[in-house]
Amino acid sequence: MDAVPPITLDLTGARCPLPLVGAKRVLDDLPDGRTLVLISDCPGTEGDLRAWAEITGHEVVSSRSLDTRRTAHTLRRCVPAGRSASNRLLDQRNNACPGPILAAKRLLDRMPVGEVLVLLTDCTLAPEDVAVWAEDTAIEHIDTYKTRAGHYEYYLRRRAPVTEKL
Repeated sequence: MDAVPPITLDLTGARCPLPLVGAKRVLDDLPDGRTLVLISDCPGTEGDLRAWAEITGHEVVSSRSLDTRRTAHTLRRCVPAGRSASNRLLDQRNNACPGPILAAKRLLDRMPVGEVLVLLTDCTLAPEDVAVWAEDTAIEHIDTYKTRAGHYEYYLRRRAPVTEKL
């Protein structure tokens, strides 16, 4: 158990995927190991959380019924060994190339320098596209994980633009 009480986020009445989005936003700002109790009455929340936890490495500690409608899902923020912490997650699975790169570029252009984006994609051209794109821009390709056949996580960081010296 945590020495610090968990944060509680009650999203009763919010339809999927909003409970997952809310949990992600809160967990992004917590230190590693802290817990969050997400209360939801959306029947798809538990499946969404478990699939998301498998991708991100966070832990679904428990899910318990509070009453006939609501469930309390306890989540723990975990950054798996060997993986970078991220500031944003962009799920572009089922989006054909160059869609994932274009969406990542739009998001990274709005992110502060130094923040990390995790791009999830199953586009078959992504390995080549990401490598070329990162080489030709102010994007740092930190790491890549192949989560399963044809599915990738790209950890990307926006760098400060290089200024030429006269």
